[in-house]
Amino acid sequence: MVALAPPSCYLPRPLFETSPVPALIMLGTGDAIVDYTSSVASFAEIPAPSLVVSLERGSHTAFADVVSDFFNNVPHPDVIGCSSVVSDIDVSTLGTLAESLGGASAEVVNAECVAPCSTNQTETPSMRSGRQAELTIASVVGFLDGVFVPGAASLATLGAALAAEPDITVETHLNP
Repeated sequence: MVALAPPSCYLPRPLFETSPVPALIMLGTGDAIVDYTSSVASFAEIPAPSLVVSLERGSHTAFADVVSDFFNNVPHPDVIGCSSVVSDIDVSTLGTLAESLGGASAEVVNAECVAPCSTNQTETPSMRSGRQAELTIASVVGFLDGVFVPGAASLATLGAALAAEPDITVETHLNP
């Protein structure tokens, strides 16, 4: 499983108790659309083998590779992403999403999600979109090689290589 900037705080806890499937979760600490803090806390329980990769000042919008060339000189691409989200989603109804998914009885990870685009993340420049695209592609290709190609580098090796980058933090879960 590969998930880029997933809105994880509404996921039910039983999802994390399933049989272990290799997972790569990538998040940006500067994401204005999906709150980084609640997302990273949600994935603390993901079963092994998995990598949770945090890109320092990574934005939500820049995970879409097609925008990297267009937004490379935009201080924070989520300004553009948020203009679309806020016009298309009634964020006042998001609090009821947890209840519609079963609420406390469904063991939703964090029913108190931060509404999209409600923080001041866009006031600080994000990671350059081109750099974020490079790191995302390298991470996903390395992960898929490690999972599907016989003799390819292990997830532990990939995690160590990614952690060596100055703008990445990696949490590695290897033992099921």
